[in-house]
Amino acid sequence: WLDTDQTVENTNPILLDAAGEADIFLNGLYRIVVKDRFGFVVYDVEKTGTHTEWDASFLVDGDENQHDINKKTIRFFKSMNELLLSKPKKNGQLVTLFAYHDGGQRGGSDLIAIQSSILIENGVTVFRSKVVGFEDYFWVRVNISHITPEMAGAIGDKVYNCRDAFQKCFNIGGDIKLNPNSKYLAHATDLVTHRDTYILKCTKPISITCAGKASVYFKHDVVTGSPRSIIFEGVSENLASLKMEGVDWYGHETEGHANKVNRAWGIGLFGVDNYSIKRCKFSTFQGHCPDITRRKFSNNGDWIQSSDLNQANTSEAINRLMQLSSKNGIIKNIQIRHAGSTGLAFFGADQVSVDGVDADMTGAAYEHSVWTDDASSETALKDYALNRGISIKNVKGGNIDLAGCTTATVTGCNVSKITVRAYDFDQQKNNFD
Repeated sequence: WLDTDQTVENTNPILLDAAGEADIFLNGLYRIVVKDRFGFVVYDVEKTGTHTEWDASFLVDGDENQHDINKKTIRFFKSMNELLLSKPKKNGQLVTLFAYHDGGQRGGSDLIAIQSSILIENGVTVFRSKVVGFEDYFWVRVNISHITPEMAGAIGDKVYNCRDAFQKCFNIGGDIKLNPNSKYLAHATDLVTHRDTYILKCTKPISITCAGKASVYFKHDVVTGSPRSIIFEGVSENLASLKMEGVDWYGHETEGHANKVNRAWGIGLFGVDNYSIKRCKFSTFQGHCPDITRRKFSNNGDWIQSSDLNQANTSEAINRLMQLSSKNGIIKNIQIRHAGSTGLAFFGADQVSVDGVDADMTGAAYEHSVWTDDASSETALKDYALNRGISIKNVKGGNIDLAGCTTATVTGCNVSKITVRAYDFDQQKNNFD
């Protein structure tokens, strides 16, 4: 145009004056080609000019404009991926996520955009923006009282692999709730050996509960041997607490003895203080499950052996082992089915109450529904008792095998037999009520 009001069109081409100038007014985006007097191109520029859009502040609604209204309006997103690909409008923006997966119904919550250089994404409650140029923005869940595997992307249909989602939850710890009637599959596809490996691991105080009943199925691709399903482990100090209630755990994706290949080993508690296991089922595991022990992994991944202890003083070595015990436990109303070897096992437990074990040990290598053992893995200490204060009540099925106990009480049980194997403990016989 020749004028700002855009009433007179310019010529095309436009001839510049002696100073190389002309009045040119643009509206929109143009391609401009500049040539010299001989027709040679000086430069050629695409998409120059202006692209006019209406600002939301021009739209007025009562005493407010649309720009201010947009700042306060909570946006809704159908999936986590849609949210992470959406540019945050401002620090402190609130949004509502309907579900983690598009078309799903779980894993949603309110989130707030936080610009930060210190936040770390955990994949459950904190997520980094995927928008280029906004990588320092994080979406943080708000107004939540607990976490769920669905918040990390799990789908409880026994098909979707939820291993990564569960591990992200275990890395955080705290209160984890499973949705009733959900069937979660945890499939380890990266394990090549069973030795000192596991499908899931937790070192944080944790509560895993379901108001009704949920199921977790373990699967692995190791050809020979069985990696552990879950390790709850104290690292420098004993893990402070574990609560497990209303969850059925399976060492194979199909229940029953017909599927003995690729079973996972049992759930292990390694140096866990203040643990409670109630209303749970343990089925189709290759080894003892649940496995309550004092032993834990050392820095190089091996079991703690007698060589790690001061053998010059036996009492000191015993006390050191007892420091690694799992202490103060309650196990109530659990089921054991299709065990590969034994059921509930203790290898260094200090003060534990067992009340209500319903076990069917048919087909198991050993028919022990409850088993306590000595320090047989520490050769120099194999004749010493390392289980203290074991109370066993209302066990149905299998047999009870007791060894390495200083004190044990067994009442109200309906089992095939009870075996007591007594060892010296500082030259004293085991004491049984």
